Amino acid sequence: MSRTREEMSSMSLFQELDERINYVAAKVIHLGDQLESVNTPRARAVEAQKLMNYFAEFLSPGPLLAQIFTDKGQIDEAADIIQKLHLIAQELPSGKFEKAKKKIASKYDEIERSLIEEFVKAHRSADIGRMKEIATILSHFKGYSQCVDAFIEQSQM
Repeated sequence: MSRTREEMSSMSLFQELDERINYVAAKVIHLGDQLESVNTPRARAVEAQKLMNYFAEFLSPGPLLAQIFTDKGQIDEAADIIQKLHLIAQELPSGKFEKAKKKIASKYDEIERSLIEEFVKAHRSADIGRMKEIATILSHFKGYSQCVDAFIEQSQM
């Protein structure tokens, strides 16, 4: 069985199209890699700027005004921020940063207690998904064992 010119031409066009698609796909992957290499440092810079802004709030006198620390609905986000600030504060020298360090430690403890209370509430309502979320957040806190203790206490009741 011999192939006709039309079949050969169609196969040649198909092969040429396949090569072009592969070429474009390779270019798209390369472009994606380049964009990612630019976006990652930018995202880190944005995160660092946010942390600096929150830290500045802890440096200023008076109560915290940032909504993330006053709105109970944003406790997950507040926990992430305060945990990072707590780590940063531990590295700061005493003296001029002492008030900010105390404010951060106080807010850290408050958020940790709120998370444990929310864990207990989620356990009472059998919200296993929320319990898992809170346990994951609390695993980065120093009082993670209290979460485990609260779970054991609630289970025994």
